Amino acid sequence: MAYIAFSHGYPEVIAKNTYAREILINAAQYLKTEPIEKRMRTDKEYLGALVGLIDAHASLFRRDIKEMAFKNIAGYFQLGPKSSAILERLLLDHLYIFPQTFDVQGLPSPVCRKPYQADPIFIILYEMFSKI
Repeated sequence: MAYIAFSHGYPEVIAKNTYAREILINAAQYLKTEPIEKRMRTDKEYLGALVGLIDAHASLFRRDIKEMAFKNIAGYFQLGPKSSAILERLLLDHLYIFPQTFDVQGLPSPVCRKPYQADPIFIILYEMFSKI
């Protein structure tokens, strides 16, 4: 999961365009839209324009996810003006990917057997994909 998030989440520009071209051609093949697939293979300007649409949509999607995360993360992790101890614990070994329990002082402890299953992750995914 970390490989997907960090290696493919923000690919280099050339790789990003290559991925987008491959995705578009594969989508045309999957949907059996032969005229569109043929034009994408023969008209690089047309394919480039479509790649630009994907890039713009991906940027908007990332922005929306960030906004949704900002709304949900602070409350879940009990972050406030004096949260350095909490942040130190969470950032150590990427412990923020795990659901947390909180002690009396409000310090988090991860439930390490459930990576990527914290409530904010499900809320963000639900909110983002229910909009589509």
